[in-house]
Amino acid sequence: MITNRDIREDLPYTATTLTRGDISYHMETTPINTCMTKYVVWIGPDITMVDAARVLLQHKIGCLPVVDHGTLVGVVTDIDCLRAFLHTTRVA
Repeated sequence: MITNRDIREDLPYTATTLTRGDISYHMETTPINTCMTKYVVWIGPDITMVDAARVLLQHKIGCLPVVDHGTLVGVVTDIDCLRAFLHTTRVA
């Protein structure tokens, strides 16, 4: 799995003297497997949104693949959990 965080962490430091061309070359020649998340935390489809939010917080991550019998069936994000919370609470 690769996220925007993985890509940002692989990019050269923003105060670098590299040109845009150098940075583009780095992006074009860097294999995904050198910056992707290899050990992915995932959940099953029957987990509650509260438990999903706990997993996100525990691992300090922004999304969870939802896997059912070895097949990816969806992705739950931190925004999904916030949205579910807002739908279940009364907002003034």
